[in-house]
Amino acid sequence: LFEKSHAMSALQNEDEPLHWTPTTTIDEAVALHYGVPKDKVEGVVTLSKRVQDITDDDGILTDPSTLLRFFDAREGSLDDAEKMLRDSHAWREDFNITKLMDEFGVTSSDGSWKW
Repeated sequence: LFEKSHAMSALQNEDEPLHWTPTTTIDEAVALHYGVPKDKVEGVVTLSKRVQDITDDDGILTDPSTLLRFFDAREGSLDDAEKMLRDSHAWREDFNITKLMDEFGVTSSDGSWKW
């Protein structure tokens, strides 16, 4: 496994699972916990720092798994991944996607959204 970092220790009690929230700093421990491959951790952590200004209360688009998908989609180019993520975020705001999801979808007990 991996050694706990200070950020991870601050996030959890020893007996509780690590839980990411939009206010959680994504560091190496958090990225690894959420399945980011070791060779992509640095890129995902850097991408999270670059886009922290668009992190909202629900964390849409800025959780470790989503950041990895954007990073992979642009073949590891941080500039291209950041642009793609910012464009996606702007599109979601322009078309009020969160409101549409709230209106036509169902939020399950675990907080995930479903049609």
